[in-house]
Amino acid sequence: MRPSGLLLATGRSVGAVEFLARVLPGWAAGLMAVLTQLGDFWFLTVLLGLCYWRFPAQRVDVAGLFPTALGGLGLYRTLKHTIEAPRPATVPVDPSEVPGLLRPLYENAIAAGGFGFPSGHATTSTLLYVGLAVVLPVGTRRQRFAGAGVLIGTVCFSRLALGVHNLVDVLAGVPTGLLALALFFWLPARYAPDRRVTVGFAAVLPFAVLYYLASAGAQTALELGALALVGLVVWEKFGPN
Repeated sequence: MRPSGLLLATGRSVGAVEFLARVLPGWAAGLMAVLTQLGDFWFLTVLLGLCYWRFPAQRVDVAGLFPTALGGLGLYRTLKHTIEAPRPATVPVDPSEVPGLLRPLYENAIAAGGFGFPSGHATTSTLLYVGLAVVLPVGTRRQRFAGAGVLIGTVCFSRLALGVHNLVDVLAGVPTGLLALALFFWLPARYAPDRRVTVGFAAVLPFAVLYYLASAGAQTALELGALALVGLVVWEKFGPN
């Protein structure tokens, strides 16, 4: 563990995870395993696909969130491998206390590996729910941002309740997600409005390299770079003009 990770390991736990592990009943722990899916990359990818299909007038804006999600992944995983802060050591609710139908999902959720800081779920849910609140014509702007805040808060709380992140991990994930929005969505839209999706995918590539270097050659970093390249080519060939 690097010195920065050791410092976080000793200073980022403020008792939230330990408290929730003591008071959370089994059924609530199972519910947290369901709600945490709101921040899973698979769920948010499906959600983006549905929004792309449902709102044709906003397709370019929604498409810009695909490279944003990839860039956010490269950003937070680079930070994880640079800082090397461990996940909490607290044992969450025993799986035997979780209702049978929810138990497999719960066991999978608490088996999260790798480093803890910042939270990937908090990062990804922030960049995508805030991004969707910006671009979708649903309700009022205040309602959309309030809904995004509730969803992000729910995901962050679920990560604490499942014992896979400390409070500082999820708090750091929110500004990390906003930074990803700025780098991969807002800046391309400002400086290359006609090519913003292409520029967004291209901007992911340096972060795939950084992730590869920080992780000492993780296969997922190569896959991230490949996805960005495929997304760039597909958008250039098939995206709306």
